[in-house]
Amino acid sequence: MGEDQFMRTPRTSDLDDPAITPRLGLVAALRAARPTDPTLCEGWQARHLAAHIVIRDGDPLAAAKALVQGADAAILRGDAITTTREYETLIDQIEQGPPRWSPLGWSATPNLLEFLVHAEDVRRGVSRPAEPVSLPPHLAAALWRSVKPMARLKTLRSDNGCILVVPGGPRAVVHRGRNPQIVTGSEMELALWVSGREDASLVAVTSS
Repeated sequence: MGEDQFMRTPRTSDLDDPAITPRLGLVAALRAARPTDPTLCEGWQARHLAAHIVIRDGDPLAAAKALVQGADAAILRGDAITTTREYETLIDQIEQGPPRWSPLGWSATPNLLEFLVHAEDVRRGVSRPAEPVSLPPHLAAALWRSVKPMARLKTLRSDNGCILVVPGGPRAVVHRGRNPQIVTGSEMELALWVSGREDASLVAVTSS
């Protein structure tokens, strides 16, 4: 995947491309936010989340150094962002994508759920949507494939079962047990639920 892939104007077909859309959506969400807007990530403002992605993309040494110091690299770098121009520079770096040597640029899979969820972290840190978020077909299918294993991990230690249901779409028994919970929502809302954003996710949780 080339470094210039995210710098061009997206075609209509790109809007359903799991390799392109998640990053474009995160960039759009960050550009629409102010640097100090809250996010769903505890302790992080929009500037911290942007810093996290830049570090994740191409500065693993910063993350390792902060870890040794017992600090959060995103907080350290984000706190240093004090102007709108500095914040926009971070977003420009995210839009350009990771450097060629980074494994995060070799496959869409590691970024898919990360970017889609973080875009909602930014948007829903300020206000919740009135309706569940729906995604284009290819993107929704790719996200569903990521959601199922995460749901299995989330419910692994539970005595109760768990069934995920997309209205009018796929369903999966992700954990077998007594008194199963049925979690119903779009792929995006289920992704928020499995990643620990239950309060911000527009899912319905019922018992069978």
